[in-house]
Amino acid sequence: MGNMWPQEGGPNPGRRGVFALVPVLAIAGAFFLSTGSALPTAEANVPKSAAPVAVDAELCPQDAAAMRHRAAYLVDLRKPLDEERQSLPGDLLDRLADRLDKGDELTVYAVSEYALAPRVPLGRLCKPYAAADVARDTKTRLAAGESECGKLPVQLPQAVRETAKAFCEQRGRLRQRVDDLAARETTPANHAHLVEAIEETVAAFPANAPATTLHVFSDMFQEADWYSHAQTDWQRWEFAHFAAQRERAMAALPAEPATLATAVEIFYLRRRGSTGRTEVRERHQAFWTDYFATHAVRPTFHDQVL
Repeated sequence: MGNMWPQEGGPNPGRRGVFALVPVLAIAGAFFLSTGSALPTAEANVPKSAAPVAVDAELCPQDAAAMRHRAAYLVDLRKPLDEERQSLPGDLLDRLADRLDKGDELTVYAVSEYALAPRVPLGRLCKPYAAADVARDTKTRLAAGESECGKLPVQLPQAVRETAKAFCEQRGRLRQRVDDLAARETTPANHAHLVEAIEETVAAFPANAPATTLHVFSDMFQEADWYSHAQTDWQRWEFAHFAAQRERAMAALPAEPATLATAVEIFYLRRRGSTGRTEVRERHQAFWTDYFATHAVRPTFHDQVL
């Protein structure tokens, strides 16, 4: 399988000062204890920002301000996948989950057939521990493509291990939902409101979110009554034509957001007999590049090549 995800390194873990009593100060220590005083401790010097963050049942911070990065993963499974491709959406979810760090959120949606409800929420993941906390205590490095959830080190501190285990269990359940959708028997979709799903998804990002990323797994075919890539000659896949069609249908559509996200990544699934051809695929990706340009963002395409 071709490249699904660019590899990135994780952040270096922070360092805390540690206070230790020198043996020759034992008498002085006894004096302080007898007078009710105490030597300063490491906990007393930990900044308030390092205090444990209260989380909800989904392990997400109860205080929205503690959320460092918000991401959404939109899977377009309205079109049937060949058997050898059915694991791709779930594999990508695992890779996205592995890249989360403490204070990051990933919400997963599936494209629907309904214009006024264009995507269905599948679940949400938040990482309540730092990836460095696990990496630091892992004796052996993970092999390429191997998930940290498959090899939680036994030497982890109990608190970190419990939160990591809870996160991995939630992640496993979410992966199963995605796999079930990918494996179901379907016929080619007459309706897959991809544009509407994209815009409703990013509209859910808080306006003051410091960083937002939209990930899309799709063949990027818009299939709606007002515009269809499948029903339009590929040589007419131009954003200007699309925009004109949309303007005529706008009365029946929700308003689009002014901006989409800080970053957009498209995990692009080639459609056999169509975008499998280089010239067709290039025009198709240029169409979407022009669409996202109107929202001041340039997408990154990752071709899903088996």
